[in-house]
Amino acid sequence: MFKERKDAIKYSGMGKIIGLTLLMFLLGNIVIEGVTSILGDLVFGASESQISIGSTFAMILNVVIMTVIMMLVSKIKLKDLGLDSKAVIKNILIGAISGILVLTVVGLSIKMMGAVTIVSVYKSSYLKMIIVSLIFFIFQGTFEELVFRSFIMTQLSKKFGDFLGIILSALLFISVHLLNPGISYMAILNLLIASIVFSMVYYVWGNLWLSGLAHGLWNYTQSVIFGSSVSGLTLTEKVLLSTPVNGKDLISGGVYGFEGGIVTSIMGIILIVVLIIVAMKKNNCSCKVVK
Repeated sequence: MFKERKDAIKYSGMGKIIGLTLLMFLLGNIVIEGVTSILGDLVFGASESQISIGSTFAMILNVVIMTVIMMLVSKIKLKDLGLDSKAVIKNILIGAISGILVLTVVGLSIKMMGAVTIVSVYKSSYLKMIIVSLIFFIFQGTFEELVFRSFIMTQLSKKFGDFLGIILSALLFISVHLLNPGISYMAILNLLIASIVFSMVYYVWGNLWLSGLAHGLWNYTQSVIFGSSVSGLTLTEKVLLSTPVNGKDLISGGVYGFEGGIVTSIMGIILIVVLIIVAMKKNNCSCKVVK
């Protein structure tokens, strides 16, 4: 499936790839999100939440606008970006359930190791924003997968081979997260591991519905269900609150959240190994570095 995605796309050159990536995040995270958030606050009222109805609309627009830009730049169809019309619901469910299950295993493992305390902080007044946050993270995860897997990884794989395509796109993924609050060497390592995990998911199935939902529900479960920080950012409206225990940051991830801890590293490495085995069984695992 990934081979079909790669065959359909035209390599644009490293300069255009990096430039378009910067443009996407500048346009998406500053212009679209800023304008839409302001308009959303005017229409629905100002919100003190880190995620608002306005920012959620902005994230939806990010996905729509960037999809159109990519289709125009590379002269490709929706299915060539992994948005295949076949088995959409099935892939959405598989991705969502996978993201929830993997993060739940990580969270419960950290809890059992005594590295976090978990208490319920849910209030009925939180329900609306918990639902809004679900929509936000679905599109946030899909946006990052669209940029880094559907577009960048596929382009780089076409030029340099699958292995380097995965690694180079992972390095670009890390670069846009380096300014996150609480970033650490372990967090950077886990960003690399997580990027390779999602790259392998897209490599094996070539489906953005699946990888986007897996990424989005991973973040949602971590931030809203378990109440841990996501890339150093903590939400107010959540179901549980996970507080790191002093002296156990290596396990819990500390202020950066679960993604900064060694449990996430181990889980990610296990997933990479499993996905490589699946790729080999599906006979689409290429060992070539340069095409």
